[in-house]
Amino acid sequence: MAVTREHLTRRGIVETMVSKNPGIIREVDELGWTPLHYAALGGNLEAARVLLQLDSDASYILDKSGISALHVAAYAGCTKIMEEMIGCRPDNCDLLNDKGQTILHAAVLGEQIIML
Repeated sequence: MAVTREHLTRRGIVETMVSKNPGIIREVDELGWTPLHYAALGGNLEAARVLLQLDSDASYILDKSGISALHVAAYAGCTKIMEEMIGCRPDNCDLLNDKGQTILHAAVLGEQIIML
């Protein structure tokens, strides 16, 4: 919940939660989504930054449909989060979902115009 709402979240809340349980960054729900997936969907740049700084490898985690947090950010049109993720791990751009789709496909499906 802390990563989903930008206006409700302060950097300290996410940092405190993760410092008490670092493994939470990689925990997945029934969809296979991590906190980074939810931060990407909600457009929460500060939460995404905290998560990426503490464990940038979490950006490679794919959900049950093979969707990465970067796919989610592209679909939602969250360009700042995309820039942050690509800055940390440029090869995230090469991730494909189970249908062989890239982040460009996700952006088109989300009807986004993305200019990085």
